[in-house]
Amino acid sequence: MLASFTPPNSARTGGWFALRHGFRFLQNVGEGRNLQEVTAAELGAARMHWVRVVQRKIFTSELEALQRNSALPSNSKIARYNSFLEDGLIRLGGRQKCSDLRRERHPLLLVGSHRFTELLILQTHIRLHHFGARVVLSELRTKFARGRQSIKRVLHKCLPCKISNYLRGQQNEAPLRAERVMPSRPFAVTGVDFSGPLYIKVGKETQRANIALFACATT
Repeated sequence: MLASFTPPNSARTGGWFALRHGFRFLQNVGEGRNLQEVTAAELGAARMHWVRVVQRKIFTSELEALQRNSALPSNSKIARYNSFLEDGLIRLGGRQKCSDLRRERHPLLLVGSHRFTELLILQTHIRLHHFGARVVLSELRTKFARGRQSIKRVLHKCLPCKISNYLRGQQNEAPLRAERVMPSRPFAVTGVDFSGPLYIKVGKETQRANIALFACATT
């Protein structure tokens, strides 16, 4: 049942929200009901669970070959990356084998066109307050293989970003009135603004006051 699960469409079911609470539902089925808030540990476990599900579905032959400690199929797209298994997850090898940053030197493998990957990118984009592709890539590359084009494709569909980046209309400002630009004595032309009532503290008493603001039109 788990291996055949398809990550939902965010427009209909809340996307990432549905994935993490779906993982809680699967736990409740087997271990009894847990009605508390989803914890950070559960979020991390849910993410790793769905990564494992996606890898089983997309990289079936590669996963079976790695489990048998045999060579990857010759037509595999990841054959040249020296992939290996860790906790049942496919990680990419590379030239940074001697680095101390194990998680960064051996990122998890995902395919950019899968729906789960799109939800992961979108959730990271929203969590980082709608920053651009470079920031999202910098955040994701610490755990997952690079995917600049996939990130750009997902961010291009982000509606709040489209609205904030949309070209706004430009309106020509009207010329200033003659009273604002002609030389004159100070306060010859005066603007008055009024506000109130306001309540102020005078000693132990509360009194009502008003504000009158006089502004010179030329100085």
